[in-house]
Amino acid sequence: MRPSLNNIRLRDKMLVIYFLCVFVPILIISFIFYDMTTNNMKNQRMDDITLAIEQVKNEFAKEVEGTMEISALFYTDHILNEIIDTEYTLPVTYIGAYDSYLRRILNAYSPVYISVGEITIYVDNPTLLSSGGVIVIDDKVKEKEWYQQVVNNRLSLPMIVRTGTDQTLKTFSIIRRMDSFYSTNNYLKILKIDMKMPSIGQIFNNLNLQGNVYLLNTKGEIEYTTDPNVNIRQSSVPFATVTASDDMIKFNTTYKMSNDLNGWSIAAMIPNEEVFKEVRPSRNFIILGTLLNILLPTCIIVWVTRSLNVRIIRILKHMKKVKNQQFDTVKDDQSRD
Repeated sequence: MRPSLNNIRLRDKMLVIYFLCVFVPILIISFIFYDMTTNNMKNQRMDDITLAIEQVKNEFAKEVEGTMEISALFYTDHILNEIIDTEYTLPVTYIGAYDSYLRRILNAYSPVYISVGEITIYVDNPTLLSSGGVIVIDDKVKEKEWYQQVVNNRLSLPMIVRTGTDQTLKTFSIIRRMDSFYSTNNYLKILKIDMKMPSIGQIFNNLNLQGNVYLLNTKGEIEYTTDPNVNIRQSSVPFATVTASDDMIKFNTTYKMSNDLNGWSIAAMIPNEEVFKEVRPSRNFIILGTLLNILLPTCIIVWVTRSLNVRIIRILKHMKKVKNQQFDTVKDDQSRD
């Protein structure tokens, strides 16, 4: 037997019509629209953050590549290699060579490349004099960690390492052996180019996002970070030891096909608030629109059905009077419906 609505009161029938034809469809459509909108905006925001991190990655790589290019110029400069590899019987002879060529070449690049700081050549030629940009290797130099890395590395490829003074790692340095010419390879020569940390800090702090950024080496250790709670001044810190709250989203991008930073990566911890703050205005607009879509039809339906319901009830009351032999007329304004 089919369900019958004949025994349901007229007011209840109107409520059924309202809930099934107005209220429920509007809620379902609004929920679907809200879910699609928030997901689209969230994905767009995630893409924007990823692009911002990629920009940081590319700008840092650009600074490193510029420093690497300078190291290649020093590495292939035959005159430079010949001067610092020559044995001088008189100091004045070396001083003349230094003033005529070395001083100019050592100070030529810092004003041009904003990321290049101090350029220093370390050499174990005892006939040289330690002066601006040229340091004779002594026991103090040999104790430095970066020196040990170069000595233990037979290749002359440049390395990027963190260096500093007083056991505090303050800057990035590009370090390499200078052994490109067989004829000028009598002494150990090491080129060390320090990068300007303010320039590097500006790159990582230009992300314009709440959260922290981490530069990781090939071992997954933090070489630079904007996180004030991570102390990397004495040594690198494994990124795995960094604790993040549940409301943080992790982003990661790796350097690939790069001779200089191959295997290095940049990670970022961004709070959920940074992702969903763009969604919140749209969410409020959707909720407000849903409420208007519900309230406005509700008011119209109540207004229309009241006109019908009130008069039907009045007629019903008079019909009951007719049953009791009371034939009063219905006192109401004449209507066309």
